[in-house]
This record gives sequence, C-alpha cells and structure tokens, in this order.
Amino acid sequence: MSRTASLALIGLALTGCLGTSPTAPPDEVVAGDGVFEGHRPVELGGAALRARAVSGLRVIVDDDAVPFTPARIPSTLRLNLFGDAIHDAVLTDATTHRGTVLWHGEVVGQVGSLVSLAFYDGAVAGTVRVGPRVFAIRPRPGGAVIVEEDDAAVPEGGPPVVPRIDDPEPPMAGDGTPAAAGDAVAEIDILVVYTSAARAGAGDAGIRATIELAVDEANQSFVTSGVPAHFNLLDAVETRYDETDLDYSTTLSRLSNTTDGYLDDVPPLREALGADHVVLLVDHVGSYSGLGYQMTSDNRGSFSRFAYAVVARDYAAGYYTLAHEVGHNMGATHDAAHADQEGFYADSHGHQVPDAGYRTIMAYACTTGSCPRTSVWSSPTLVHEGRPTGVAGVSDNVRTLQTTASITAAFRARPAPVAVAAAIVRPTDGASLTGTTATFEWNDVGADEHLLFVGRAPGDDAFFGGSVGAATTAVVRNLPSTGERVYVRLFSRFGDTELSTDASFVAYRTIEPRARLIFPDRQLPGSWSFFAWHEVDAALEYRLEVGTLTEPARYHSSSTGDTFSFVAGLPADGREVIARLHTRGPSGWSTFAAIHRTWTAPEWAATITAPVSGDTLPGRQAVFRWTDSGARAHWLVVEDETGIVAAVSSEDTRARVTGLPIDGRQVWVALYSLGPTGWVSTSASYHAASR
Repeated sequence: MSRTASLALIGLALTGCLGTSPTAPPDEVVAGDGVFEGHRPVELGGAALRARAVSGLRVIVDDDAVPFTPARIPSTLRLNLFGDAIHDAVLTDATTHRGTVLWHGEVVGQVGSLVSLAFYDGAVAGTVRVGPRVFAIRPRPGGAVIVEEDDAAVPEGGPPVVPRIDDPEPPMAGDGTPAAAGDAVAEIDILVVYTSAARAGAGDAGIRATIELAVDEANQSFVTSGVPAHFNLLDAVETRYDETDLDYSTTLSRLSNTTDGYLDDVPPLREALGADHVVLLVDHVGSYSGLGYQMTSDNRGSFSRFAYAVVARDYAAGYYTLAHEVGHNMGATHDAAHADQEGFYADSHGHQVPDAGYRTIMAYACTTGSCPRTSVWSSPTLVHEGRPTGVAGVSDNVRTLQTTASITAAFRARPAPVAVAAAIVRPTDGASLTGTTATFEWNDVGADEHLLFVGRAPGDDAFFGGSVGAATTAVVRNLPSTGERVYVRLFSRFGDTELSTDASFVAYRTIEPRARLIFPDRQLPGSWSFFAWHEVDAALEYRLEVGTLTEPARYHSSSTGDTFSFVAGLPADGREVIARLHTRGPSGWSTFAAIHRTWTAPEWAATITAPVSGDTLPGRQAVFRWTDSGARAHWLVVEDETGIVAAVSSEDTRARVTGLPIDGRQVWVALYSLGPTGWVSTSASYHAASR
C-alpha cells in the first residue's frame, strides 16, 4: 500500500467520528471573513457600544494575498467589522498622498452608505456608515480597534473661543462676498502637529493614517456640499507637550502663544511652511473632543494669528472633529440651539435633521433619537437624505464657507518656490510596466535640463542613459520582460545645481502558464492534507509552498512534476495558512496563491513537540515527544514514500522508534490520540538522516 493511501485510510478510520468546530459567538469575526485579521475583545469605555481589536490587514488582489500598497489598490473589500456587520464595499475612487492610499467607496446594496479608508505603511484608519450606524476604525500599535459608538454619548467640541485682539493686523484678503459656483477652489494649507501621547496611542504609521483620513473627510465634505475649498496637508509633525491633566482651553491658548514656553516650536514652523491653519492632535478625550478659535465678521481682519484648533485623536475623523474645529476658524458655528458664540454671519449655524437621522458637521447631537454627524455642511438649498440641510436665515454654513474660504487661504503666504527635482508621475512609482517599451513622464519644475537613467540599480544605465533636454517625457525601449525590478533616476539641472529623484517599477513579465489549486479556499480536513491542481500546457515544473504571509515555506516546500502534493505537519489550531503554487514555464515562474483555514483539533489531540516538524532526524532511531493532552492512549505511525516504517503504541508522552531510514528521504509521522469520542490525529514532517 502506498504512503498516501495508508495514511489516508488510517486517518479516515480514526477521525470519522469527529464533528466540526464550535460556532463563533455572534460578535466574534473570523479573520478569514474579510480584510481584518485576528480578533480580541477590548474593554469598553466612553461612548463605545462595542469594540474589538484586530491585528492586521489581509488584502487579496488578483488571487494573491498581498500587503496593501499604493501600487495594488483593490476594487472591492470585505469589511468584517463585527459578526453582524460584515459588508462588501466597492471602490468609487482612490487617491494617494505622500504614500497614503485614500480609498473611497460604498457598501453594496446600501443606498447612502459611505466607506472612507486611509492606508499608510500597514496601518489603517477608516469610517464606515451604513444607515444610522457608524463604525470607526482607529489604528493602534500592532493593529487597530473597530468601534461602534453611541452618538449621543460622543464628546462634543467645546464652545469656540472668540479671541481678544488688542493690536489688529492689516485686513486680510477677500471682500466678504460668497464665491459663485464655478469660482476657483481656495487652497487652504493645513499643518497638523501631534503630541507624543497621540503618536503612541495610534502608532507611528497609525497617526499619519488618522491625520490623512481626517483631512480627506473634510475635503470630501466640501465637494459634497459645493464649498469651493480644499485642505492641503502641508505636513504632520510631532511636538513636545505633556498631556498630564490636559485642559483644552489652556492648551489652545498655549498653542497660539509664541512666547509662553509651551508649544513654542509650532508658530515658527507654521510661518516657515506658510500654513493657513494649525491643528494639534492630542490623545486625551475629556468633556470635549476638540476646541478652536471662532472667526467672526468683526475679527476677520486680525484673526489669522488665531487660526488654531485642538482635536482629540480618536474623533478627528469619523466624527469630523478636525473639519468641525477648523470650521470655527473659518466662521462656522454650532446649530442655533447650542451656539454660545455668533459665527461669521447670523446664519452661520449648523443644522440638526432628527427626522432623517443626521446632523451637519457643525451641529451638536439631537436631543431626540440618534443623529450622527454626516459629511455635509448646512444649507437651505442642499438636500441630503431627502431633507434640506439648513434653514434660510438660520443655518447656512455653505454660504459662510463660500465667503471665508478665500479669506483663510490668504492667512499665510506660501514660501517662495525653490529649486526642486522633478519626479516621475507616470507610471506611478512601484507600478508594473505593461510592455517592453514605456513612456516615463515627470512634473515640469522649470529645469534647464533633465538626465534620465534606467537600469537594474539606482543610477544604472543598462536600459537607457543620457540627456533628454528640457522635455518632461521620454520613451524607453527594450526593457526586460522578466518581471524584475527596474530602477529610474531622474536628474534636474538648474544652472550649476543638480538634483535627483528615484523611482522603481516592476518590469513586464511574459505571460507564463499558471496552474490553479483545486478548491483553493477550502477548510483543511486535518493536520495533513492533499493539495492538487490541474495540469497546464507548457508547464515544466511545479513548486508548492505552504506557510504564512511573511514565511511562505514555513510548513512545506517541494518541487514536483505531478499535479498533487501531500503536506503534513500543518497547524491544528484553526489559523490561516497561505498555499502558493508556483508554475515554471519557458520564460520563468508564475504564482497562484490561496488562503486556507486549518483544522482545529479537539483538546485531547496531542501534538509532537520534539523533534520539531521540518527538522532532520538524528539517525536510525529517534525519541518522539508530544504534549500531555489527557488522551487515554496514543499510536505513533511513521511512514515514508514506500509505506509504513513503524507503528508504536504508548500511554505516555513519548515513544522511541527504531529502523528509520538514513538516506535523507522525507518521513511523515502521524500521532493518534484516543479521547472521549474516538481517535484523532495530528502530524509532523521530517527529513531522514543522511549517512
């Protein structure tokens, strides 16, 4: 009898009585259900109705399990938020900003839904709105927390502070006339600074994702509401500030004061960058989620020095607190029932729409029913969810912002331009080339001359090298078709000054035959399994690897000319593994990847601890040890490609096996454990010793 047949028959005989794994609790989400991996409940606090922690992201693009990158943006995402909130989202548009991917979409089948995600260096921040429910995805070191909150319990922004102005500045630009439809969009430069506590709470990449999402959501609200404004995020910088006993009003005063010894590095940075507005992100959430200075028609001419706001990190996005507080800087204020201070106009108020279940960005929570903030500004002429978002003469933030956008955009002048190197803009950095000829395009920086080098390393000219004059495009031919990395270095000359930028791309790969695993997403039946695929024409060799995203061959790696492979030593704890089937064709390799969920063994199933699966056995004999699972008896079955080598029974947690081969061949070991409902097996894989 062959090895595979004998092990399969023994396994069927001893495991036939086993049932399936228990069903997960309603709020538990299995990692394989969507993009979020891992699951851990977290302690609820503040306004949270429920929350869970996730350990990372897993995105499938073109059948491959890959990390999320600007070069590979998926068109659909399954968002496994909670057990009763698993939503398929479809992309509507995506942009990138300084390495951050901003993914906008909607939930399939849910009219009026909204999905906004920011991905940066492995971290994700996001907002998902489905009907009246709002889910916040907040990055944390090593993962993220997904939260659904009680809107009525979320801290509001504090009453805006109308600054006392003793020495007025010269009047600012803008004549106070609302911009007409079609007028140029005002580019408002924003600087965001954050405390070390805020960075520690979100993680190094997470704080950037949070900021990018908050600014992006503000810009989306401008587009939705017809406001001719756009926030341009100049930079996100950490600043020193002790949040112990943080008070929002005191912190806001310190932020704008240039000589009090607190945050004094921020105003000079604002001047150097030419930022119109500055926002400080803090980790602390108290009675407020944010606080900002209020611009009015009376103080507009001298307000620019007070264009500051303080915002709680957890509410900067999702609840539009960054947009809300900068909105105060721009003359907008709360809904009429909660406005302690007047805004730029008498009707510069936000608006509540309780019968439609929402409120605009500047409004406080409704007193009756849930009405979470949505991505619109108040206006009697703007309809959302079938209702006007404002009342004439009372609530028209859109009119306010149409007036003040150009005013605040002139708070600070942008620094005079300096010589900067041109950068490749098309194809995008990291993209895959579509052929052996490519047209490279870069931005026009007014350089006297450009030199382009294309090769196998930065600065190498293996494929192209030389001057292209003042042109901003170049066609490069005879590029490789092997899928290798191609490096591009672009020099920009300004007189005697020479600057350079680098980019890299994935060369076009000649299409190779690619075999696909049969039933690629199945639940594995045990700690050993067959992996099979259909034969494809022109395939010269197949190589199967089974492992993880970071360790592709952790559990198995073998090359074969057959269309199947037997894998033992798989984990038996329900985790996910990735099977990669590589097919070698005439010009190279192609890969198919599939994710499998491993079998979950019952508690009495012992697992081999020594030798470690994958190791080489010591010689003709070996002592195998396993965990003490409480099983009544054990059988240890050793096989090679010819069949069973040895079978040893034991009531202990060890067994000595003799007569092992010593020619380096592969050896499989099945450990059977007898429990309350019968036998169950786990397995391990080894290489025999070579003598």
